[in-house]
Amino acid sequence: MHISSASHPFFTGEEKIIDTEGRVDRFKNRAAAAEARKQALANKAKKAAASKAKKAAGEN
Repeated sequence: MHISSASHPFFTGEEKIIDTEGRVDRFKNRAAAAEARKQALANKAKKAAASKAKKAAGEN
């Protein structure tokens, strides 16, 4: 079988992207969950630092 630009789907515009198992959606969901965890940890660290600073200021 010979592949040429006249018959290859990439060149003819007949290319189809098939996501049969929802892989893209699962990837996007994992990325969103990771970002949410990252934000939650950052907020927790900010609160801990503020609490520590407040206690340190109260002791001096």
